[in-house]
Amino acid sequence: MNNDVPDVSNDEDKLRALVREHTPARLFLNGSPTSYPTNTWLELRADHAAARDAVTSKFDLSNEQLEEFLQRRNAVIVSTQVPSDEMYLARPDLGRRLLTRDAERLRTLYDVEPPVIQLSLAGGLSASAAMTAGPGLVDALFDASLALGWTTGPVIVVERARVGVLNDLGECTKAQIVILVIGERPGLSHADSVSAYLGYEPRTGHTDANRNLVSGINERATSYEMAARRILGIAQQAMMAGQSGWMIKETPVATLPSSETRFLDRPE
Repeated sequence: MNNDVPDVSNDEDKLRALVREHTPARLFLNGSPTSYPTNTWLELRADHAAARDAVTSKFDLSNEQLEEFLQRRNAVIVSTQVPSDEMYLARPDLGRRLLTRDAERLRTLYDVEPPVIQLSLAGGLSASAAMTAGPGLVDALFDASLALGWTTGPVIVVERARVGVLNDLGECTKAQIVILVIGERPGLSHADSVSAYLGYEPRTGHTDANRNLVSGINERATSYEMAARRILGIAQQAMMAGQSGWMIKETPVATLPSSETRFLDRPE
């Protein structure tokens, strides 16, 4: 057994406490073998309601916290081809393409030397999570990118976006790495998490097989700084390999850039 994990196999209470520290999953529930205990059932109903609320929440750019972040980061706001919030769930295909005028605007804006890292933010399937956790994660990614000496473009905020919009963002900005921080589809444990999707030089035709993902990012699970280290560690591997996706395997966190470890050289 791993020496870092105490042997609690003979103490059910300690085993239960240890499991609770590592997962919110509903394990070791007391009660009837065929039904949940009343408290667990009520918690399940509440979590289900929170998940439904998250899916229907609005990505409100006038939200006080989000508005301050947009101004501070001099964000560029664009939209996909989804015509309304009501159509967002019904037409995911439209959420993968930028409006033509916004795509042209980005091409004009980035008609200079492209950045190494392009950060973007979208509401996704939990706009409330994107508004709460998104700014903190994007800030941490900015700081970590700066520490590595990587150039970044202004944050691009995409309304009604799906993950596939990475392709258009890559085409328009010509960045080496495009990172999309997006509200994560809620489950029955957390409804306030964001995911970070990463692509190396995303282009038309790329699929999820060409992307990498760090998911389940929220303040309870991990710090934004640690999540940023994981994400940019994958970005380093992608730049060294000249590709992203299934062939890139995440390096253990201990070897990623931090104040105690040596940064890799900036990629050419």
